[in-house]
Amino acid sequence: MAALKITGQSAAPTVTGSDAGMIYYDSTANTLKVYNGTSWKVMSERAIGGTVTTYTSGTTEYRLHTFTSSGTFTPFGSFNVDYVLIGGGGQGGGRCGGGGGAGGVLTAASLAVTAQDYVITVGGGGTTSTGNTVGQDGYDTIFDPTTGTTLTAEGGGGGANTSGSAGDGGSGGGGGEVADSHGDGTSGQGYDGGNGTGFDDTNAAAGGGGGSSEVGGDSTSAQIAGDGGDGLKIIMGLTDQQSNEVLAGANAGVGDGSFRYIAGGGGGGAYGSGPPGGIEGSGGKGGGGNAGKGAVHDQAGFPGTINTGGGGGGGSTLATANPNGGGGGSGIVIIRYII
Repeated sequence: MAALKITGQSAAPTVTGSDAGMIYYDSTANTLKVYNGTSWKVMSERAIGGTVTTYTSGTTEYRLHTFTSSGTFTPFGSFNVDYVLIGGGGQGGGRCGGGGGAGGVLTAASLAVTAQDYVITVGGGGTTSTGNTVGQDGYDTIFDPTTGTTLTAEGGGGGANTSGSAGDGGSGGGGGEVADSHGDGTSGQGYDGGNGTGFDDTNAAAGGGGGSSEVGGDSTSAQIAGDGGDGLKIIMGLTDQQSNEVLAGANAGVGDGSFRYIAGGGGGGAYGSGPPGGIEGSGGKGGGGNAGKGAVHDQAGFPGTINTGGGGGGGSTLATANPNGGGGGSGIVIIRYII
């Protein structure tokens, strides 16, 4: 039976607007492309997996595969992708709890992929610790090929409680009343949590969880807790505006002003009534949860935003209650390539 064969070439043919409908086989990308009158477009899917969207930056069209839960990314050939992986955020500590650390962020451009399955594991946030306990660490987000190098964005560290130390992680959890009780962030993925301030007979305050772009805030006195560290607005080696286009195209991140941010740390909690207006820490940009409002009533910390890797806020109390820390936000994976 006769078959049509299109000879491959490594560069697109020279065309004009009247050549719409011309087809060629791109031997570098291993794809069949058609000219639509203005640019060359891939005629078939290059990969499957996750939620698939497209967007245009300048004159270049990109495809995004976004994983908000675990799944499989399957390319049909060999080409390069840009990516961001975010681990699950740590839970805030209970009672006078440190903020949860943000999930670690791994991001880079031009990762070579081949025709194989890449198993995607999206890490959940820490959620299970209750009462006056150290917050649970978040879970790792993993990009795992059948052959090749596995990438892991670590879960964030849980925030400290009144007596224990915070967890280490992608970003470290905030410290509690104990000196130097913050958690450490993983080099290249996040930052340390802030330290808390000891009890002064009537008040105590915890440190904020580390974020993916800065350390968590230290408690500056027994009446003022630390804020969570801010998250990133720049990913994949892009400019801030280009990064914002990716996050908007994937419906990811949390908007703040003109840009979207990911992986902010949770705010530190407090003990005691403090000055008017409250003493609790705020969550960092990028989904970090605020601490509970002990100056209003005994309150659990607020959770980190889902699919941002944001850390949960610490619990706060006026006296003897033991409110929980807020749960960490789950992670996410975004993969991008030119179409």
